[in-house]
Amino acid sequence: MMRYFLIVSVVLLALVGIATVVWSDATDRFVPETGHVIDAHFVPFYDKHGGRSILGLPITDAFIDPKSELLIQYFENARLELVPDDYSGRNVLFAPLAQMLYGWDHPSDDDTAHSEPGCRFFPEARFSVCHGFLEYFEQHGGIEVFGLPISSNRIENGNLVQLFQRFRLEWIVNDSGNSEIRISPLGRIHFELDGYNPELLQPTLTSAVVSNPEKELHIETSLSTPLLEVGAKQVVYVTVRDHNSIPLEGASTLLTAHFVTGLQYILLPVTDENGVTYTSLTVEEPSMNGEVLLEFLVQYENTIATARDSFLIR
Repeated sequence: MMRYFLIVSVVLLALVGIATVVWSDATDRFVPETGHVIDAHFVPFYDKHGGRSILGLPITDAFIDPKSELLIQYFENARLELVPDDYSGRNVLFAPLAQMLYGWDHPSDDDTAHSEPGCRFFPEARFSVCHGFLEYFEQHGGIEVFGLPISSNRIENGNLVQLFQRFRLEWIVNDSGNSEIRISPLGRIHFELDGYNPELLQPTLTSAVVSNPEKELHIETSLSTPLLEVGAKQVVYVTVRDHNSIPLEGASTLLTAHFVTGLQYILLPVTDENGVTYTSLTVEEPSMNGEVLLEFLVQYENTIATARDSFLIR
């Protein structure tokens, strides 16, 4: 869900999710060039691994992938995934997009001859990275960012290219004879080829939404149960207060529920005199098993705020 210049910190306490809007450093990060938000789970990883210069701009918000049931987000050049881990809970990882799209080449005898000056041989992959590609690779994070080389360099469409597990590098020579190395937009390519809903590429809100930095909204969300059986009903409550904890009547709330089978949008009734509104969700399909992320967009007069919550289906 797009936030417009908002800062949201989310604290989950048992069944209650509390979000307070403050006007300081962001958790989620709104990117005005594309109208999408880099999810709070992914922001530190994005910054550490090259940001927009390597991954590019976000082209979707984060969403639950119906195939892997992971929280994922697409960028121009990459895809990030929130992967369960036995030790640390969850880890953010690069999806190996180049490997997924093109496979792993079989090295030839020339590929394994690694004594050439200006090259670095990777025995795990049996490929070398040489010259300009090697310089770019080492200056921008090496294996931690790009993964292992999965091909030797080759000519494609008049340009020299080389594949790594996560990225595809292109050595471009322009009409004036100058050259530069670019990263291919594999995020866009994979998103289109994998058949995701193209509506995910569209910002959820428009720039017509105005935020008022002189006010704050405090949002509390709660659920009737943290673990829902198929066929049961989940009741979702939202309470909206101002910075003095006074309930706000007449606030509007848009709920986006991220099921593994797709997104559901629900416009809740405006809040009552106690600042409360609620709605219900019914899970009828066994295929909906997994975590359901809930995103709330709340607007009161010309101030907006967001919050998150989640529950599990079994």
